Amino acid sequence: MGMINNLRTAVLMAGAVTEFALGPVRPNPSRGTVTFAYQLPRDAHVRLTVVDVQGREIATLANGPATTGRHTANWSGRTQSGQ
Repeated sequence: MGMINNLRTAVLMAGAVTEFALGPVRPNPSRGTVTFAYQLPRDAHVRLTVVDVQGREIATLANGPATTGRHTANWSGRTQSGQ
């Protein structure tokens, strides 16, 4: 299984998915729910988390198997403890 290290934000384009990529957060700025777009060139285990400025994980948006293609995950801005 491949792991994405030092991931750069990529523009997710129409057409064939040929690389692992994470798109920009939309809308930005936001006071409510935001959407993360990501793409996978092959089936993979995906773990998508939100961390605070100190590197602490505050929310898990995806954690499990995902199929090839384009995906989205939404985040309400709330932490796992509900804050």
